[in-house]
Amino acid sequence: MEKKLIIIGAGPAGLASAIGACENGVAPDDILIIERERELGGVLNQCIHDGFGEYSLGKSLTGTEYAEFFINKVKELKIPYLTDSTVLSITPEKEITFVSTTLGYTTIKAQAIILAMGCRERSHGSLRIAGTRPAGIFSAGTVQRFINIDGHLPGKRVVLFGSGDIGLVTARRLMLEGAKIVGAYEGKKYPRGLDKNVKECLEDFGISLQTGKTISKILGKERVEGVIISDIDENHKIIKGTEQQVKCDTIVLSLGLTPDNIISMDAGIEIGRKTHGPVVDQSYRTSLDGVFACGNALHIHDLADFISRESHKAGRCAGAYVNGKLPSPTKALEISYNDDIKYTVPQKLSLPFYDASNYIVLSYRVARVMQRAKISLIVDGEAIYSEEQYDISPSRRNKIKLYPDLLAKLSEATEVRLEAMEV
Repeated sequence: MEKKLIIIGAGPAGLASAIGACENGVAPDDILIIERERELGGVLNQCIHDGFGEYSLGKSLTGTEYAEFFINKVKELKIPYLTDSTVLSITPEKEITFVSTTLGYTTIKAQAIILAMGCRERSHGSLRIAGTRPAGIFSAGTVQRFINIDGHLPGKRVVLFGSGDIGLVTARRLMLEGAKIVGAYEGKKYPRGLDKNVKECLEDFGISLQTGKTISKILGKERVEGVIISDIDENHKIIKGTEQQVKCDTIVLSLGLTPDNIISMDAGIEIGRKTHGPVVDQSYRTSLDGVFACGNALHIHDLADFISRESHKAGRCAGAYVNGKLPSPTKALEISYNDDIKYTVPQKLSLPFYDASNYIVLSYRVARVMQRAKISLIVDGEAIYSEEQYDISPSRRNKIKLYPDLLAKLSEATEVRLEAMEV
């Protein structure tokens, strides 16, 4: 069994990349989407709140409606897909082994692969909290599924720890269903979710997010009975004497997301130390020839709209590869950065340039909160692009669009560096 292009994952990234590949010359029958869940759409199927599609479709949809748009497009194009199918491994020869409820244990070979597995939530094990492990501790995504899909309310008095967007949206959902958020806490000095979600999901309900705090102890044996909240210093150490007890029956953890890349690592694909996703160039090529990555499997995005845009472009690039139109790299420019930049995507630029549009997007996150910063792209010691950004933080992705005039300067470069300086 062979396919020209296999896409692993059918969330917003996988669906958009399949559409992009099809629109760039890959016949639908030459594509196969493999999805481990029973339905296409990924995590969007449990997102009943609106705000999806404002950037990419020009209207505000719920997550399920946003997923439906791409699912319908895939079905209109007649792109084949398998659900209830879990990929176990990929090889450098681009052989994919998976198990499926319909095909059983199967190996399939591809000319190109797109990694679109999405991400997973960080667990409470990473917190090293003192106390027992009673019932009533959930990740935000699990609670969201319990309420929106299974129809279960997991608790009545809830402590939210962590301020990722999923946690904020889930807190609002809990309150609308009759639960009470008795406290919302964040270990960092700033919210990790979007300002819009902090306001609409907490502040509009009269709940303030308390930053610089952690759960130092969980109380309860069979079921959560409360938590001890403590202040922490800049080294994340508990400050003694700041402890306060909060009674609750449920803890919802929103500790952030991390790309799901077990099969990528097993295949020997280079993984970024800061992004925890594959290292890619501007065409979303990984270190393994013919393997591309996009969406939250590549790096964590702020919005599903951004995932869809990026993944559509990745699909077009993979389509160009399959059809022999994506130039083989003759030179790679590693993008370096100073301490105030957390990471960039792509991490390198491959020459000669090819892109599915007339510009390349350089995404980046800063490493700390800055009220006003000068962002500079420096090529061989000369700043070819500068801009000022206000009120930026690591919780928000920023981007620079590299249009043809800048790409022309980069084509002869030997060193590329991105710098952020507070001014």
